[in-house]
Amino acid sequence: MSNALLASALLYSSRYKWSVFPLIPRDKKPITEHGLLDATTDEAQIRQWWEETPDANIGIRCGDGLVVIDGDRRHNGHLTLRDLIKRHAVWPPTYRVLTSDGAHFYFKSDTPLTSGADALGPGVDVKGQGGYVVAPPSVHPSGHLYQYDALSHSKPAPLPFWVIEARKGNQRRLDRARVLSGLPEGERDDQLFRYACMARRNRWDQDMAEAAMVYLADRCSPPFPREEAIKKVEWVYARYQEGRAPYSGDGLVVRGLD
Repeated sequence: MSNALLASALLYSSRYKWSVFPLIPRDKKPITEHGLLDATTDEAQIRQWWEETPDANIGIRCGDGLVVIDGDRRHNGHLTLRDLIKRHAVWPPTYRVLTSDGAHFYFKSDTPLTSGADALGPGVDVKGQGGYVVAPPSVHPSGHLYQYDALSHSKPAPLPFWVIEARKGNQRRLDRARVLSGLPEGERDDQLFRYACMARRNRWDQDMAEAAMVYLADRCSPPFPREEAIKKVEWVYARYQEGRAPYSGDGLVVRGLD
């Protein structure tokens, strides 16, 4: 299993140019200190990670041209996706991974989209900027293997235009008052990501942004994990130049999102 995991991680990075990072064995949580922020295509670093933890699961960072649609059968995502495809009549054959309770559909996209739970409807998540997926042959906590669907295409197809429009339409603007009052579950991830982008766009010092995010994370109901909130700031500050984060809200419009 360890050889297969390392070989697969190297394959993703070399053939597809996807940035990978190790996850806790039989889990979805990152091993590295900064999580998906540490993802890389560097062969030496990848080999070192899997030499240290041979059974580590594989995480693939989304964004940077990769968008994954996650249909979760537990929340009727397969039915939601079926209805969406029937309505729009556009769903090209693409690279597909079978998960423990559904499927991941990999697409390439030049349009930057942020990650979001139920972004296309009940049970259908979008994995884009700020998100990642668990890749084959990783082992789910249930013991189920993530598997590449051999009947699917070997390369991601272009993301259907209607998915881009639907996701852009569903991306919330930053609601500062709501963030300060305490975000409910289901809004925390998206709004805190936007707050981190707002801080970067407004040229806050990173230490100040992290302190603010910890405070806001604690005010959420239930509280958002502090380490995850800090990781959002770290990712945004490493990914985007000062003053240029993809924040849309309070009247600001960012090309590619609005």
